[in-house]
Amino acid sequence: MELQLMLNHFFERVRKDANFNAFLIDLEYNNIAYYIYFVATGNVKIITHAGHFISIKSNRKLIKVNSTPNTQLIK
Repeated sequence: MELQLMLNHFFERVRKDANFNAFLIDLEYNNIAYYIYFVATGNVKIITHAGHFISIKSNRKLIKVNSTPNTQLIK
């Protein structure tokens, strides 16, 4: 599987399953040193241990992120 498709699969899986430990193991196994996840767009910037830069564009639409809590949802 191509690295970019595999990484996209990892991020989709961690969003769905919320298994962060498995996500970190997958990233380490694939030589990923750092990642920046942009919440509003779903885009991801990745840096490998070898210093390579990978950019993954999401096909999700822009989401709105509020800085104030919704008290109706918190109970």
